[in-house]
Amino acid sequence: MGALAVGHSHPQVVDAVRTQLHRFTIPPSAAFLMTGGYVRLAERIKSACV
Repeated sequence: MGALAVGHSHPQVVDAVRTQLHRFTIPPSAAFLMTGGYVRLAERIKSACV
């Protein structure tokens, strides 16, 4: 998740984060929503820093 925190939303990074979330026994739908939220937040941070 650290990579997403700096605004990197590369599909492989997003998939890796999603896999990590699944390991914590989060239901898949919740994991997807959480990952999507992190991606949106990272993109907002990235655009604010440009």
